[in-house]
Amino acid sequence: MTSKEAFWPILHGFRERYNYDPVDWPNFREVNWAFAEAAAAEAAEGGHDLGA
Repeated sequence: MTSKEAFWPILHGFRERYNYDPVDWPNFREVNWAFAEAAAAEAAEGGHDLGA
């Protein structure tokens, strides 16, 4: 499953096009956790000023 298959339909209101396979859930959680950890580390260091 690609991010396009997983997130695009959900984020753009086409839930009927979402291709969910429970087999992908552990991978989703692992990637989501890694992103959350990286985002938290960035925020703890002062983050990134998107307005600059």
